[in-house]
Amino acid sequence: MTDIQTLAIRTAAKLDLTDDTAEDALETYIRQIEALESREIDRGNISDDDAAFLIESMVQAQRSGDLGQRQLATLEDLMPQVQAAQDTLETMEQQRNAAIREALSAGARVKDVAAASGLSRQRVEQIRAQ
Repeated sequence: MTDIQTLAIRTAAKLDLTDDTAEDALETYIRQIEALESREIDRGNISDDDAAFLIESMVQAQRSGDLGQRQLATLEDLMPQVQAAQDTLETMEQQRNAAIREALSAGARVKDVAAASGLSRQRVEQIRAQ
């Protein structure tokens, strides 16, 4: 017999998951078993047979790619925002670099441009050379 926390720790170690992730997944599988078999599973006293079944279910779920689906969906939802931010960053860096070259061409000192831009003198020199 085992409890859900201990089972989660064992499962997490076996599948390289966080303990919380393993416990959430185990809880999902326990609820499914309870619904299908019309029985209650005591989270503080899980039988060895149920524990073995739950661990094997988790192993199979990981192999088939069923674990982490919520997190993958979140990642997919974030990617357009990440791409937009990267595009904005690229545009802003181009504008900054143009402003640095203009300031240097107008006679500003490298150390003053570096201070104003928050960049190192070496980076300002690299931008000038581009």
